[in-house]
Amino acid sequence: MMMMLILLPNEGIRNIVIFTFERREKENQTVRSSVINKKIQSERFIKFYKNPCCFAQLTLFNSTPMHLLRYQLLLIPFAAAVYPVTRHANLTNPLLDVSDQGTLIYYPSSITEKEETFPLLVYAHGAAGGNYDINGYDLLFRQMAEHGFIVIAHRSCNSGCRDTTPSEWTTCAGIASLPPLASKVWDVYYGESLKMIEWAKGSAEKFAAKINWSLGVGIVGHSMGGQSTTIAANRECAKKYDIRAAVLHHPESCATEEEYGNAGSNIDIPLAAFTSSGDGVCPASDTFDIFNATHGIRAFRNLEGNSHLEPVLANTKDLARLTAAWFDIYINGEGGETYEESQGMIFGTGDDSICKYATMVECVVDDRTKEEEPLFA
Repeated sequence: MMMMLILLPNEGIRNIVIFTFERREKENQTVRSSVINKKIQSERFIKFYKNPCCFAQLTLFNSTPMHLLRYQLLLIPFAAAVYPVTRHANLTNPLLDVSDQGTLIYYPSSITEKEETFPLLVYAHGAAGGNYDINGYDLLFRQMAEHGFIVIAHRSCNSGCRDTTPSEWTTCAGIASLPPLASKVWDVYYGESLKMIEWAKGSAEKFAAKINWSLGVGIVGHSMGGQSTTIAANRECAKKYDIRAAVLHHPESCATEEEYGNAGSNIDIPLAAFTSSGDGVCPASDTFDIFNATHGIRAFRNLEGNSHLEPVLANTKDLARLTAAWFDIYINGEGGETYEESQGMIFGTGDDSICKYATMVECVVDDRTKEEEPLFA
């Protein structure tokens, strides 16, 4: 975990020093840090002695000559780096449905300057959320990308897809008419997310060269896009397209004919499902049914109040950070710089955690693969 330290100097010392260091589990351990004070640019060794609450005594050691300064130290959790984001809205994906082959691309602006690569997230919009209306998701996409992801979204199938014939994009999960629309124009919709993955793999655009394919792909969707994401997370599709985790934002029902059960029963990858009691379009019970049918590591958040339009409302920060945290854990994995913080957001009990950051009707995080009792309920 990264910490930001603000040094409150003893009387007579005018400089205030701010720097960062990596938290160590053991006390009284020497760690190396870069001091970012205008007057103190050299690297130093610091040794701190943890005291009750958030204060400690810190000693800075200069290599020459022996020079000791004592400070009071305030330890403050340091949030993960937020990347400036670049947006492209004029790229065409010829694989998409002919209703609209435009895309939105969001990525950390630094990809043109550094060798760093980022995981790919594919977002599926809801009904009437494509075409130009997809811009309603702009803030959410930006906030997700700020956490170190390349986020791509299709504009196609605003009111359903025009080409409803089965294709190579619908072979991994087949065709099933799901409620409430039970229409051919939505039965094939999940294929649009798969087309985005395939297009990104072959794209010559600069964002595509910075995708870290070794980490797999994350998929996420809202409303009808949540339903399509549920289908695209099918174990066969996940295997074929290397989809490693999924997130649902207020998804439409995935109940099939009684003998087939819920489409969520075909999901083995980690899945987080977000809904709210104020959703009058896609009831929270439908979201829970998807969550409850899955077979992997999973989370269900039923926020008190709010609405079906949570992903396109102005206050999308918590939805974005928790979505990013889920993908950080299951896409970036333990090697990621913010893995520890993300674990805390999902599996922790702090005020910023998925089940504690606001008033909940219900919140569950558990691991169906081990048939354990819920971690939170």
